[in-house]
Amino acid sequence: MDHICREKLRQMFVEDGLTVAQWARDHGFSVPLVYAVLNGRNLASRGESFRIAVALGLREAPKHQAFFRTGQPDRDVVELAISTQLHPAKQGVAM
Repeated sequence: MDHICREKLRQMFVEDGLTVAQWARDHGFSVPLVYAVLNGRNLASRGESFRIAVALGLREAPKHQAFFRTGQPDRDVVELAISTQLHPAKQGVAM
């Protein structure tokens, strides 16, 4: 997570007249944990802190969310795997 992004977020809260605590409550997050993520004391690598970082725009949304909910890969991943098996050149593999 980028320090500049955090500073920009803080400024956005000030400009919009919104407290971090109010934003946390409105989004159902722990207020101290939101402050920890925003101040860089928490790496936000998983769990609620990760969801907070995604909601704040500090991290990208998970790419394989469906897999972790269902145990099945995303349809796009399956289609890509099938496509590259049928056409190895798409992987950059010369035959």
